[in-house]
Amino acid sequence: WSVSQVTGAATAGSTQATAYQIVATSTEFTTVSAGQGAILPVATPGQIIFIANDTTTPFYIYPPTGGTIDQALTNIPVSINAQGMWYGVAVTSLDYTTIAPDLTSTDNIAVFQGNGIVTFTTTGNISVNTDSAER
Repeated sequence: WSVSQVTGAATAGSTQATAYQIVATSTEFTTVSAGQGAILPVATPGQIIFIANDTTTPFYIYPPTGGTIDQALTNIPVSINAQGMWYGVAVTSLDYTTIAPDLTSTDNIAVFQGNGIVTFTTTGNISVNTDSAER
C-alpha cells in the first residue's frame, strides 16, 4: 500500500452498503450529513488509515463488509465526533484496531482537540474517588 490523501470528502449513505468508500490512507471530511458515514477499505495488514471530521456533525465509520473495528461485533461502526478524528491500523484485511480514539465530552467535562493539543475543561462539579486503600 502507499500513502495517499483525499481532502474535501463528503459522507454518503446511512448504511454500511451505501456509505462513502474510503480509498486513501488519509481522508478529510468537510461535508457531513446527519446519520451518514464512510466505510474503511479492505486492507493489507499493517496499513494505517487516518480520518478527520472537519465539520460540526458526527458521522459513522464502518469496517469493511464482514469486518470489525476494535473486535466489536461484525459490521458495527464507530462514531467520529464533530471536529474529531480516527486513526487506526488494519490487523487483517477486514479488521481494524483504533490507534488514537476520538475523545468525547461528557456531562461535566468538555474536550477540545485541535492543532495537536487536547484540552479538557470542567463545565460543572466533578466527583473524585479519594479511596486510597491498597487493592
